Amino acid sequence: MLEAGDDYLEAPEATQAIAAAEVVARLQGNWGVRNAYSEVLDNCVERTRIVPPTAIVHKARLALDRVMSEPSELLELC
Repeated sequence: MLEAGDDYLEAPEATQAIAAAEVVARLQGNWGVRNAYSEVLDNCVERTRIVPPTAIVHKARLALDRVMSEPSELLELC
């Protein structure tokens, strides 16, 4: 997804980036909404207690910044 650079970012790739960033956030203790949709992930995070490396956290932030920057299909749809 980060490889998209300044090229048009399609919604499927953007949603994958958002999902990955959500996993990273939960691993850092930033749970957000917990419900039936997130239950499997929440249980996994609670069991593993993995701390994401700084480089992964940085990439997750870059990916979210890219999703919210033009040209991005999800940005157009918001």
